[in-house]
Amino acid sequence: MADYFDVHRRFRVIAEEERKQADWANRPELWSGGGHLGWPELLDHQRVLVLAEAGSGKTEEMRQQAKRLNERGKSAFFLPLEVLDRDSFGDALLMQEAAAFRSWLAEGQCPGWFFLDSVDELKLRQGSLERAFRGMARALADQQHRAHIFISCRPGDWLASDAHSLVRCLSLPVSLPTLLPIPAEEHFLVRLRSEKSNSRQDKPLQAAGSKSNAEPTIAVLSPLDADQIQRFAEQCGLVNSASFIAEIELQNAWGLANRPVDLLNLIGAWLQSGRLGSYAEQHETNVCRKLHERPGYPDHGAPGDEHLREGAERLALALTLTRTRSLHAPGALQNSTTDATALNPAVVLSDWQPSHREALLRRGGRAPQSTPGPVPAARALPGRMLASDLCWQA
Repeated sequence: MADYFDVHRRFRVIAEEERKQADWANRPELWSGGGHLGWPELLDHQRVLVLAEAGSGKTEEMRQQAKRLNERGKSAFFLPLEVLDRDSFGDALLMQEAAAFRSWLAEGQCPGWFFLDSVDELKLRQGSLERAFRGMARALADQQHRAHIFISCRPGDWLASDAHSLVRCLSLPVSLPTLLPIPAEEHFLVRLRSEKSNSRQDKPLQAAGSKSNAEPTIAVLSPLDADQIQRFAEQCGLVNSASFIAEIELQNAWGLANRPVDLLNLIGAWLQSGRLGSYAEQHETNVCRKLHERPGYPDHGAPGDEHLREGAERLALALTLTRTRSLHAPGALQNSTTDATALNPAVVLSDWQPSHREALLRRGGRAPQSTPGPVPAARALPGRMLASDLCWQA
């Protein structure tokens, strides 16, 4: 099956007032409701934080948007943050992409889109988000005002300090431009020009002096709804997708079906046996698939699947007993601003080697891509999702 199916994903933008509420990222209504914006609208924003749980498809969505913009003759670039943390932006790009970036810088007028993927993966590698942001800022130099920057992260891994780093390194200028006196007879011409400018299909970049540019837009990637699940299944090759949807309803499998990575597992089970199985069988299959060793990852040959499952079950039990929804990423453990309600896996698995804990936290994704060019050290969905999948059993 293909790696990506376009089902027109939607986003819910978090309002400023909502962000002021304590623990806003853990409010269920933010993740269960439908979104109001699609990619066409979101691409108009210049600084965007894309939040989504593991398995939601945020990485592939951003990669595909960069590809589509390039196909339309726009300048767009996709790069994992953990690569940007190690190398300069120009050095991290493929040769053709690096040439396109240099051309964009030299051109000096058109906007460009930069998709920086996976804050959580960077933290699992003990990387520095501040260093990656500074590297991006150096690459853009004095052209930041033309850059539309999208950053993806799991909600539990985005910290207040990360937001400060983003604003410090990559926010648009907030100082108001110097205004010159306008002759009285030209006031109506200024208004006319403004109205004409706003009506253009290709809108100009937002004024650098706008206060709203200091903070990023926070967009939550909404779960797949029933129509999107059916379209996804049809693009996977299911002939009778209506029967598949009926089985999801019968077995109450919506909690798995609304995440692409789990939906693929359900489709695989349906194609193999014509059934999804009971709720217990669905979760057992899902967990086994996520725990299975992936050749090509840096933790290949580390602890065996049974050992990893024991660790995932211990984390699941701890999450259940403490009524906690998220685990700390290793990089977040050293930060005093980390959400105190998140669970520290190093405490629960204190008898494990750090490398084994990291191996567990990385399990749950597909094998790395074999395409040439720089890729993250591991392109797995963080295995922290495994603990959540096991919580119902704990």
